[in-house]
Amino acid sequence: MVDYVIESIMEDEVDAVVDDALDNEEDLDISTEDEEDGVFADAPVGIDYDDEEEEYEDPYIVYDLEEEDDDWNIEQFKGYRKTTIDVTKRSIFKNKLTSEFSKLDFVKASKAITVAGRGENGLKKINQDTYICERSVNGILNFNIFGVLDGHGVNGHHVSQFVSKYIVNKIKNHPLIKNLDNPKKIYQQLKINGYQIIASTFIDADVQVTKEKFDCLRSGTTCVIVFQLEEHIICANAGDSRAIMILDDSNNAQLKNTKIYPLSIDCKPENPMERLRINKNGGSVEQIIDENNNGIGPFRVYVKGKDNPGLSMSRSIGDIEAKTVGVIPNPQIIEYELSPKSKYMLICSDGIWEFISNEEAMEIGK
Repeated sequence: MVDYVIESIMEDEVDAVVDDALDNEEDLDISTEDEEDGVFADAPVGIDYDDEEEEYEDPYIVYDLEEEDDDWNIEQFKGYRKTTIDVTKRSIFKNKLTSEFSKLDFVKASKAITVAGRGENGLKKINQDTYICERSVNGILNFNIFGVLDGHGVNGHHVSQFVSKYIVNKIKNHPLIKNLDNPKKIYQQLKINGYQIIASTFIDADVQVTKEKFDCLRSGTTCVIVFQLEEHIICANAGDSRAIMILDDSNNAQLKNTKIYPLSIDCKPENPMERLRINKNGGSVEQIIDENNNGIGPFRVYVKGKDNPGLSMSRSIGDIEAKTVGVIPNPQIIEYELSPKSKYMLICSDGIWEFISNEEAMEIGK
């Protein structure tokens, strides 16, 4: 049962979990923590359970919501005991199950790896990728931060390393976050004013990285970060690194009915709204033209009339020159709620997505 609850994740899935458990007459582990001088908050009005003739030590009350005129069915449990609950006796079990969500780790496993690419001469390049894999941020279960940053330009590796540390530390120590000990409260703070805390952190990182000793004129980084707070996923993205969620409703370990849910959208300059902003700021979006006057390669951002900076994304952190023509650090944000169908998440740089489709990555991930 515990494994099922971990996979269920969403509070609005509790009903289905309860129904399934009761329909199959499963043995359920039940505990109580709400005793207060013999009076119980979940007890129906007018019922007094402080009966001197019977001892109710750590009692657990199960009552019938559908037949309120009938006598209430009161059962006694102490600590953790196994019992089979009738299908109509659901309300308190549902409340207890919901409260137990905060005690379960929604992420069963996480793994991160980055490998340097090779140039045309076969020699290894400088690895400019950086990943974030912060579990239980500030010691809080189910407050996790995952991300990928792909640096570019001469100092791209310095930019990605700086930004990854800056954003995590800024979120962890934000005045509205650092004193909270509950993922739900943190989630509510992050949502305020259109995810203002997250957006401003990206923008601050863009300002601060330009003050470092390394040159950011034509060096920068992508940044896709997933904040996981219990069932809530908030994905913030600036650049063309990408995050996807793999769903499956086949209810077996073989994942035969998989689907892809995109958690981010690649910030490409040819996207209509991105192109409009760049053009308004004195930039142009073009492909390299070959000898036959055909466009080749990705669309890139240029200063009008010049052949630089040639950035192949419309949002990034760093890239001082590109910022003069409409490239911005502001992240695009997508929110998603985990469910029993949510199986695993992939966050990768374009070193993967340039050669492997979402579908191919999904199959490899199985």
